[in-house]
Amino acid sequence: MKKFFTLIALAVSSLSMMAKDYTGHLIIDVNGMPIEKDANINIDKTDDGYTLTLKNFDISLGSSQILVGTIQLDGVKFTTVDGLTTLSYNDDTTIKDGDDERNYMMVGQTVPIEMTGRLTDNAFATTIDINLGIMKVGVDFTTE
Repeated sequence: MKKFFTLIALAVSSLSMMAKDYTGHLIIDVNGMPIEKDANINIDKTDDGYTLTLKNFDISLGSSQILVGTIQLDGVKFTTVDGLTTLSYNDDTTIKDGDDERNYMMVGQTVPIEMTGRLTDNAFATTIDINLGIMKVGVDFTTE
């Protein structure tokens, strides 16, 4: 009987580690000019921490658009206290291609990224600083 309850506990805990999409509001700051849009960030619990993915990231500046690509942060560090998980990342990452038909300009480039975030079962908020070389971009995301 103990084995049965252990298997149930393992199954339930593995479900809580599945990837989850958070839909929310994104504010992109480029040289002090805020750009607002809706976005989706996927968070997945892994053996190495968390993986955070912002797919098809682009920046619209008036009539111009900078098609960056998919930003994926692997090995995001975390601590959890009383149901609140604090996330942090400070490393280089390589921009991946998007999953739509657009031609992303920064695919394959490695850029330094600094990220902090707060995660609960139902809400996620993060600040991401991206150094794209040609410009520094601040990204704030919240589901609240």
